[in-house]
Amino acid sequence: MKDPRPTGNPASRERRLRSRRWWNIGALFMFVAFLFLVSSPYLDTLAVETVRCEIVSAEPRTASGGSRGSVSTSEVLVQTSDCGPVIIDQGVSSDNQEEIASSFAVGSEYEFDIGWYSRVVMKNMRGNLPSAQDYRPVE
Repeated sequence: MKDPRPTGNPASRERRLRSRRWWNIGALFMFVAFLFLVSSPYLDTLAVETVRCEIVSAEPRTASGGSRGSVSTSEVLVQTSDCGPVIIDQGVSSDNQEEIASSFAVGSEYEFDIGWYSRVVMKNMRGNLPSAQDYRPVE
C-alpha cells in the first residue's frame, strides 16, 4: 500500500508554494492594471469638473501612439496661464484642427470640462496631459 503523505523535501515544497503565490500576486496586479487602462475612457466620464482658464496659446498637433507610432490622432494643445496645458481631441480632425486652434483668443478665458481620469491620473503621469471633454468661452 502506498503512503498518502507527500514525499520530497518540505522546505523545497514551501519555496515552490511561495514562488507560485508571488507569481499569482504579480498576475493579479497586471490584470488590475490592464483593466484600469482599458476602462480609462469610462473613468474620464466620472466626476467631471469645470475649470476656468486663461488662454496663453493654442496650436494644432498630431499625436502618435501604438506600435512604432502607427496610430496618429489630431488634437489641439491649449496652453493656459493658470491650469497648465490641456488637450482638445474630441471632434478634432486633420481637416479642422487649424480652425479650432485659431478659435482660441490669447488672453481670453475658457471653461474646460475635465473628467476624473484626466484631472487626477493623467496630470500626475510624466508626459501625459489632461484631455478636455468640452470647452466654451467665458462671456
